[in-house]
This record gives sequence, structure tokens and C-alpha cells, in this order.
Amino acid sequence: MRASMPAEMEFAAKRTGQGIVLSLKGRLDASSSELLDREVDELVRSGGRLLSLDMGGVTYMSSAGIRSLVKTSKAFKKFGGSFGIINPSKAVHDLLR
Repeated sequence: MRASMPAEMEFAAKRTGQGIVLSLKGRLDASSSELLDREVDELVRSGGRLLSLDMGGVTYMSSAGIRSLVKTSKAFKKFGGSFGIINPSKAVHDLLR
């Protein structure tokens, strides 16, 4: 499973024994957060219940990106799943802190 937006955000999903790791690379802003929302919706529809977002490659995150993370968290809680952020870049860590 792979979707991308030229020069802004790339997604790469990897299934593990415990769930799915979705790696993000680039800018998480208004346009790319819509792509993230669609990618997460697809993962939920495919039966994914454990999602880890690897945000080590995120160079910038706007308020739209934060909204997308909250929406993702709510979606997984609704279905009894689990969602977490792993390997946050400095930009992500500083903003979420």
C-alpha cells in the first residue's frame, strides 16, 4: 500500500505482527493531511486495528496535521483499536509538546 503527493508528503504502510506502521515523509499540512485521512480510512476499512505513525520523516506539521492526528485517534478508538506516534521528528515533537 503506497500513496504519495509529489514533493509534499509520502506514505508507506508496512504490516507487522502487531498491526500497521505507516511511515510519513515530508510536510503534513492542509493538502497532505487530507491524503493522510484517506490513507487511514483505507487502513480502518481493511481491518487494521493497531496503527503506529512513524513521523521521523515529517519536516513540518501545521494545525491541519494536528487535526488529522486527532481524527485518526478518534477513528481507532471508535473501533476499539490503538493508535500511536513513533519516532517523531524534532518538528513534530516540538509542536506536540
